[in-house]
Amino acid sequence: MAKAKEKLLGFNWIKNPYTKKCGMANHIREGLRGKSFQLWDFPFINYWGVPQYIYFKGVPIKDKDGRVEGLLCIIEETTERVRASEQLMQEAKMSMIGRLTTGIAHELNNPLATITANAELALESLENLGGGTFTGKDMEEFKESLKVIEEQAFRCTKTIKSLLDVTRKKDLGKTSIDLNGLLDEILDHINFQRLPVRFTQDVPSPLPAVKGDFDAMRQVFLNVIVNAVDAVEGQKNAAIWIKARQMPGNTVEVAIEDNGPGIPEKMRELIFEPFFTTKGIKKGTGLGLTLCYDFLQRMGGGIEVGQRLDGGSVFRISLPLYAR
Repeated sequence: MAKAKEKLLGFNWIKNPYTKKCGMANHIREGLRGKSFQLWDFPFINYWGVPQYIYFKGVPIKDKDGRVEGLLCIIEETTERVRASEQLMQEAKMSMIGRLTTGIAHELNNPLATITANAELALESLENLGGGTFTGKDMEEFKESLKVIEEQAFRCTKTIKSLLDVTRKKDLGKTSIDLNGLLDEILDHINFQRLPVRFTQDVPSPLPAVKGDFDAMRQVFLNVIVNAVDAVEGQKNAAIWIKARQMPGNTVEVAIEDNGPGIPEKMRELIFEPFFTTKGIKKGTGLGLTLCYDFLQRMGGGIEVGQRLDGGSVFRISLPLYAR
């Protein structure tokens, strides 16, 4: 303790090479000019050369005429908390990598196993051809095996493409988007008139322009609306609602609702994770909502899922208004 006091006696916080190198001296200098500051988890190398993190707050002390007489500094070491937080983040990353790897293995192993089995069947048919015992039934089995191989190969390609879309961090544009026009285009593309679904649209016109990337936003809405169509497939009195409204805080909310079977609460916690899907293997890869979540986060928006009071699901998409 005595040595520590000796080290700190005469310590110049502005001229010291440690405080200058980490930038702390600049904050102290500004504080002595009358500007208060507050630094959270500030990286600092102390007098003994040990790296650490600190909470550092500076409040200028002024006389009755407003002149700065000194600087009141409050310092608290936060190294242990920062290290614990970093460890938790690393564990979370490793957990996500583990789930992602398991999902990739599952999504690719199943079609690859099917391809292998049908390739063996096709080879058996060819062997019959070579032996002169090739029949019409063998030809049909041969064609069916090739068809299954093609379907499963496309499934693998679709999975890999979706995964690349999720992980490829291309820059998204942040332009003014006419939400009414975008929704009308998507609804024309889906063409609800040919579907056995009662469709209700409650979207005021005109909605204020929102900010984002047009292609990414189009993919988000197309994905969520198609999911709603899939959710009510084969259901009697199937219905889908699209509602929009301007919210406090300079955002627009679009809700896509359906009266399908809904999503159990435990599953809702996982719905945006990679490869999680409530559909059959031929309906999706489990990456669509992951992609939607990522796109919206990067555009300054968000998405959440809930349960309708009368049964079914509701996806609420929030988008920031475009500021001129």
